[in-house]
Amino acid sequence: MYVPQYAGPFEGYSQKFLVKNYWKVARIMAWEDAQQECVLIFLRIKARYEVEEGAHFMALFKTSLHQHFIDLAKKATAVKTEVTQGVSDDGDDVMLPAEPAGDLDTDAGMLDAIRHAPPRVRATLTLMLNGPGAVVEAVVADLNKGRVCRARAITKINHLLGFPEGTDAVEEVYTYFSHV
Repeated sequence: MYVPQYAGPFEGYSQKFLVKNYWKVARIMAWEDAQQECVLIFLRIKARYEVEEGAHFMALFKTSLHQHFIDLAKKATAVKTEVTQGVSDDGDDVMLPAEPAGDLDTDAGMLDAIRHAPPRVRATLTLMLNGPGAVVEAVVADLNKGRVCRARAITKINHLLGFPEGTDAVEEVYTYFSHV
């Protein structure tokens, strides 16, 4: 009968696994806690199963470890709002969101800004994000080449979106997001 010991191949596998996957659970646990999770999985399997060969036990350990960390990663994803300690106007300690919702660095702020954008800005963004790949690549290439090519790209955008000639939809996007 095989009697597994954590020190050795199981510990080595756990360390390699954490090097690749710790980022998935970093929000909810420290590195040392993640290491202890690996030890707990090992001990739980050792207590429940009697295995004849080391290879079978290692396969069971790997599978259990992967599944456990998938569950932990789901929990980490569910923790959507991080909080930090701050001070209110009257000097009391309060808990504040780590990323304010109105900040454009967060998805919520950007989505709100897009939702309230003028129709031409939204249409231009939709074309650039969802348009046919070859068309978008050609427009982006022209926008980055120089003044003459930029004018050609703007004409293409106006034609594709039905904007009046002389409209600079790209400049409207830049202007809108620089003032949001």
